[in-house]
Amino acid sequence: MKITFLPSIRFFNAYHKQPQNKTEPDKNYSASPAYGLYYMPLSFHGKVDEELMKAEGVHCPVCGIKMLSKEKYLNLIEESKKIEKPGEFFEFLNKNKEYIPDFYIKIIKHTAAMLEKPNVQTMNDLFANLSRISKSRVKTYLKRTAEDFTTLRNYGQVSDDDRKKLEICIDEFMKPWLDKTVKVSKFSYYMELMQKNILTLETPRKNEIYTGARLKLKNAFLYSGIFKQASKNGAESNGNITPEIVSRLFLPSLKRTGGLFSDLNNEKFKDENTILLCGGCEKNGKDVVKTLRRTPQAKNYINNYLMEISESIARGDIDLPPAYPVSQAKSIRRLTSIDVDIQGFLNVLKSKIFQEKRSDINFEVLNFEGVPCASCGITTLTHEQRIKLLTDIEHAKSDGELYSIAKNNKKYLRPEFLEILDEYKYIVSKFPNMSQSDILEILQKKMDVSMDIIILNTIDLIKKHTADWDLNRSDRKLISQYLNKTKNNFLNKERELWFPYREYNALIGETLMKMENPGKFELIDIARSEVREQHIKETILYIHPNILQKMSPLKGMLQNMFKLSVITADHIVPRDRNGGNDKENIAAFCKFCNQKKTNMLLKDYYNFNPELRINMQKYLNKVVRLIKAGVLKGYEDYPAQFAENIRKLTSKNKKPIVLKYPRIEKKDGRNIQQ
Repeated sequence: MKITFLPSIRFFNAYHKQPQNKTEPDKNYSASPAYGLYYMPLSFHGKVDEELMKAEGVHCPVCGIKMLSKEKYLNLIEESKKIEKPGEFFEFLNKNKEYIPDFYIKIIKHTAAMLEKPNVQTMNDLFANLSRISKSRVKTYLKRTAEDFTTLRNYGQVSDDDRKKLEICIDEFMKPWLDKTVKVSKFSYYMELMQKNILTLETPRKNEIYTGARLKLKNAFLYSGIFKQASKNGAESNGNITPEIVSRLFLPSLKRTGGLFSDLNNEKFKDENTILLCGGCEKNGKDVVKTLRRTPQAKNYINNYLMEISESIARGDIDLPPAYPVSQAKSIRRLTSIDVDIQGFLNVLKSKIFQEKRSDINFEVLNFEGVPCASCGITTLTHEQRIKLLTDIEHAKSDGELYSIAKNNKKYLRPEFLEILDEYKYIVSKFPNMSQSDILEILQKKMDVSMDIIILNTIDLIKKHTADWDLNRSDRKLISQYLNKTKNNFLNKERELWFPYREYNALIGETLMKMENPGKFELIDIARSEVREQHIKETILYIHPNILQKMSPLKGMLQNMFKLSVITADHIVPRDRNGGNDKENIAAFCKFCNQKKTNMLLKDYYNFNPELRINMQKYLNKVVRLIKAGVLKGYEDYPAQFAENIRKLTSKNKKPIVLKYPRIEKKDGRNIQQ
């Protein structure tokens, strides 16, 4: 059956931005039903093949062989022309054995054995002996296959008709062994013989028997074939057959591009379907997905391949979006049930993803250390600081070293996180022999409050709060929608360790946020505060199992804490509300506050975060110091424009945010007045 689309793959090209107005897609974009809200740039087609071929040191996802670029392949052939002695040939093979397929790998062992024979002095002597060994190997495998068929005929529960078919194969396979005058036939002859007799057996194991016999014989014939063909071609090139042998040995490892599905005929999904394969696997023309399902080492092969592609993207060796390997990994996991390590790829790609987001915004303030969050005032971590800090945590050798890291960097930790660490340290002091897992479990139980209880309490508070309000019909309907959907979607649900806060926050935006009553901000604060606080505790204390496989609970907990202090660019007017990437519309928020604000307008966010007024001033003061120090260049107009933008956006609030900034002298001598 022809596969015409891949509904499981969601591919987003991070190099092409999504149009701001989703109702009117840009003319350069094409929306496909399989992508949902994702847009697929038509101009991207054809680039994946080209970029994948630039990846170096990548192993085939199907057979695991290390693949060769065309340049490396030609260099190996050129290098082989200088080989004059059998010992040099052995060293050459041993040095490059990672590129030799399994069905040729025996050549290294056989060459080593030939070096000990006194009659092997020249390359011609070596290849003559290797050719004889390869021919003998074919006969040996024919004999072994015949013996397997004999065992089945004598001891298997087979019919008389099946015995006759087995005897036909046994006789033909044994002829070259019993009579030296009988030449070995071509590989295709034995395959046709087995297809005619073995594949028509009545036993249900016939496919298994045929596949096993075919694989053994194929490998033996391939090994023998390189000497036969190389000798013929070498005779036509002044007798030097070493380059011919080498070219045939390494040809199957030459990298090519193939498809997850070989018969995919929908051009829209050509890029997502494209994957690197070695020449041997690509030549077979089989679906990668089907092959992976029946390959015992498939998990290792595909994880290794996707990790190498991810590393190539992260290093900038190939110009593909980070979503590409992650998208393929998710599809392969769905289609094959292979445990693909998606989190591992994401960890490798985080730096690349961050840089792409940064390049979209181009906000230089994010590059500097010590910038306070414009929302909560906490000192933020730059991306580089975060990577170093998380690496230090991962490599720490003791709990004492971990506490020291936390103490030295406590200015980046939120007060509530410091409380959790203090509690952790207290338990350790009382029970020094307790394992980290047990301590974490105690913390989880001590600080755990059922989210269902919090939601029920939130619902009751909103009902009581609005009982005496004079609400219009529309507002009553919106409150009712919030209450009903919260009960139906978020109560008594079997879920993972983490509450789906994003979906819950979206519900608030669709209901309470649309109310006309000015008191809606009080309701939003009630709806969010306790639920979000508990959700953050969950993300800190309930560490993802994938993380716990790689590090201790304390390390995982510390990493989760520091990740929320990373500096991010927050759009004061959200992009999905027509906010642009202009500097005056951007402020530095820690990740915690950025997630908290989501797509709220500043005037709404300010209503239940009054500390914003003080912290925005702290943030602007830091920016001004950076400008006056001459390290933040081209931002002389930013303080005035940012302050004016904030004032306008909060002008209708009871206390508008009015920011002060000192005079800044520009290079042309003009002054920006307060």
